[in-house]
Amino acid sequence: MVIAACNSVTHVDPFQRMVLRLQVTARALTSWSARTVGGVRLKLAISRELILR
Repeated sequence: MVIAACNSVTHVDPFQRMVLRLQVTARALTSWSARTVGGVRLKLAISRELILR
């Protein structure tokens, strides 16, 4: 995922390319985290609800 995000950026200026790569990588990791952790939190909430019943 990180490699794909970094390889998707092309720019002439190396510093601008690094900034863009970091931004794209941050977006990809944020999206991944929301999908992964969000699912865990939902399952935990459902489990707690079932235990309390």
